[in-house]
Amino acid sequence: MEKCLVIANGAPPKGEELAYFRRKGFDAIIAADGGAEAARRMGVAPDFVVGDLDSISDEALEQLRETSEIVHIAEQESTDVEKCFRFALERGAKRAVVFGAFGDRIDHSLANVSHIVKYRHSLRATIVGGKSALSVVDGVGRFASRQGETVSLFAFNPAVRVTTLGLQYPLDKEPLAFGSRESVSNVVEAEEFRVVALGGPVVVARELAVLLAYDLFPTD
Repeated sequence: MEKCLVIANGAPPKGEELAYFRRKGFDAIIAADGGAEAARRMGVAPDFVVGDLDSISDEALEQLRETSEIVHIAEQESTDVEKCFRFALERGAKRAVVFGAFGDRIDHSLANVSHIVKYRHSLRATIVGGKSALSVVDGVGRFASRQGETVSLFAFNPAVRVTTLGLQYPLDKEPLAFGSRESVSNVVEAEEFRVVALGGPVVVARELAVLLAYDLFPTD
């Protein structure tokens, strides 16, 4: 397993979004506990169901045993999505796309953003939710784009300094500490933009529609 899809228990993906990433080689599907219910409603049988299994009905679990490997991890020190990340890494994954990371539990939504930052050195993960795709840059990030795409940037460490190229409102070694300053709704001016993050990670939020329409999601 080099690439995987993680389906969490938040807002489910659209069918065309799931199909796009499967065509990109993200063919192993890991359901994070109750995310298996969302997968079933879409007619998708996950390859693995991972978590403490407290958010999935007994009936659904019994049905899934016929098609999926059930991985029960009882410890309560991590979320089900983080359990999926660790499981994926054990199976050799290097890339992940996470669906259902956002929903009516704001605490879980924030935790899921934290997870893609926490595991950035071992698992290159992107959250796909609503109209956005969130990824992490730590160092230099180059992004194929289209003029007019909306991009937002968030850093969490006050020591991080951010430089951008190809955006309408450039940054030059500037801080974007969470709770102090944000860079929201910047605009791409060319067919590529760059983000340089020195001193720590930056979360980059992009327009999902642009990525899908122009097939810009990076596969390497």
